[in-house]
Amino acid sequence: MIRFFRKIRQKLLEQQKVKNYLLYAIGEIFLVVIGILIAININDWNNRQTKIANEKVIMASLVEELSNREIKLKEIIQKSQKYAELELMLLNKFDSDVTSFSQKEISDAFDYLFFFIDSPILDEIIIKNSDVLVRKKFLMDDFRTLAKELGDVSVTSTYLDDFWSSQVTPFFLSCGISYEPFTISDLTIELKEIESAGYSKKQIQALIKFKITMNKIRSQAIDKALLSTQQTLEKLQNEK
Repeated sequence: MIRFFRKIRQKLLEQQKVKNYLLYAIGEIFLVVIGILIAININDWNNRQTKIANEKVIMASLVEELSNREIKLKEIIQKSQKYAELELMLLNKFDSDVTSFSQKEISDAFDYLFFFIDSPILDEIIIKNSDVLVRKKFLMDDFRTLAKELGDVSVTSTYLDDFWSSQVTPFFLSCGISYEPFTISDLTIELKEIESAGYSKKQIQALIKFKITMNKIRSQAIDKALLSTQQTLEKLQNEK
């Protein structure tokens, strides 16, 4: 093919048909440009198809990841409700004229579930700023919102952990309370023992109320994260 075009050029030059030669040269350049554009389009199409295939794999993994997070969040909600009941029962006791408490009920009421929700696939999508997405770019805002709300849940766990380390642990150590959440224990402690350890009834009530408040804040964060997780899952599954 190259020889064929070369012979045409030589023949036109030999016949001194400059005008025809120029038209031919322009046509040849045009064909080359068209060929390059076609090659670029084919390459772009191939790249897009590869990206779409990769996106399908990523979305399938994301659906699995978020489904697991949904299960975990529901489990945490159930446990948080149990803690809320125990906290309220203990507060009601301290609000009454009761002067003797089981160490178990105190330990159980101040117990909490520490957890950290990691979502590596979701985080990777956000870090790459939608570069790995083709057809699902419109979900980026949903992904960012979900990642933030999952992060908020982990932050509230950190606050509870700090509260336990800075307030509850010193209280337990000072009063000689055993930390045995949800275990059978017949050990009791009298209100006067707690007071002699340097903790008044009002201080204990304040500690319980603070724990209740923190538990409520975390529960609200979990509810929001669960709702966002379910909505994002629904969109991903509907767009298959």
